[in-house]
Amino acid sequence: MVDSHCHLADEAFAADAAAVIDRARAAGLTHVLCILEGGNEAEETRARRLSEHWHDL
Repeated sequence: MVDSHCHLADEAFAADAAAVIDRARAAGLTHVLCILEGGNEAEETRARRLSEHWHDL
């Protein structure tokens, strides 16, 4: 299953992103398209870190 519009790099998920990803995988999610706010360098950094741990991100 693919989530074509998620905000995993949003600050709201920063503290528990690993748990969110684990729950998504357990629910059958295999790929995500992470949407970023334009010009938000902190969010871009979080997205890059997430992609290092979840290669389908």
